[in-house]
Amino acid sequence: MTSLINFLWIIFYTNVITFGNGPVMLPLFAQSLVQNMHMISQEQLLYAYSIGRVTPGQVNLYIAAIGYLTHGYKGAFLSTLVLVIPGYLILPMVHIHNKLKEITLVEHLIKGITVVSIGLMIEATVTIGQGVLTSVVPWIVFATVIILAKVVKVNGFLSFVLASALGIILYYLPLLH
Repeated sequence: MTSLINFLWIIFYTNVITFGNGPVMLPLFAQSLVQNMHMISQEQLLYAYSIGRVTPGQVNLYIAAIGYLTHGYKGAFLSTLVLVIPGYLILPMVHIHNKLKEITLVEHLIKGITVVSIGLMIEATVTIGQGVLTSVVPWIVFATVIILAKVVKVNGFLSFVLASALGIILYYLPLLH
């Protein structure tokens, strides 16, 4: 088990290099906490992320759930602090950023970071998908949530609940296994 200090360092470092972008942190946590350090399983990471997506508040507070899974209440509390504090420390720099963002080089740098972030999210999606989309039922649930959220325009939480309920029902049907 990795020490609490090492765990908090991973959160801090990942938070800083991704500018606090919760979905972009996911593939980095998958690599560091799941693949490299074996602190949590892929399922635990996805569970924590799902909790962060369906509960009110910042999307990247799923890190508190990971902190709880790895180090109990102390891990949840301290990981939340490590996640939130850099945002407050950077507030004085917003004025400087507003001046710099008009510089062409900085604008291109921001666009480049955005493209890299999208690439990391797609990589994480493919990796996670390869691990969980292994039979008919997960594919049906996957397609259902996408159709509900993007085509029918159902609220994200309701899409999650409806697709999950469908998955539970389909799981118990012997025809689809």
